[in-house]
Amino acid sequence: MLCLLAGGQFFFAEVQPGVEVGEEPASGGSLALQTGVGGSWAGSLPRFFLTLRYEHAGIENGPSRREYDDVAGGLRILIPVVEPVRVYGEALGGFTDARATLDRYSLPMLASARLRPLVQLAAGVQIRFHTNFSVGARIAQSWLDDSPDALALIAHTPIENTRTTLALVLGAHF
Repeated sequence: MLCLLAGGQFFFAEVQPGVEVGEEPASGGSLALQTGVGGSWAGSLPRFFLTLRYEHAGIENGPSRREYDDVAGGLRILIPVVEPVRVYGEALGGFTDARATLDRYSLPMLASARLRPLVQLAAGVQIRFHTNFSVGARIAQSWLDDSPDALALIAHTPIENTRTTLALVLGAHF
């Protein structure tokens, strides 16, 4: 492990404001916090980070609103391309607290909430404009389990179990 952490930064923290495109043909805002620890082997370009990520997102489509609180962990592999540009890929797994409401105008509002497993693949680019700070962009695709959603069944509207997130990434590196 000491060989892995020889030289360079070992820790990062990021704030990721973004846009979530979800199950319906609708979008909404998202905000994520991500942190990681790792480094590279002496003389190698790829850097490996164990990472933990929290994201809150909301998607509205007419009378329906869905909110997600994701918690996921996994691996980030970062490769410096040409200073100061770096690209990375991530594979994360965890769960999401999915909540949904359906406003039926003159009828009572319907609501559902449940924990669902989550798998996420992401790719990003960052520009290190300072040794300790970066700015970049990240795109992620999230997959949820295929279990039926109670509100979708009541509304007779099938939904997909995927979400796409596009985010600005503001990072600090130590």
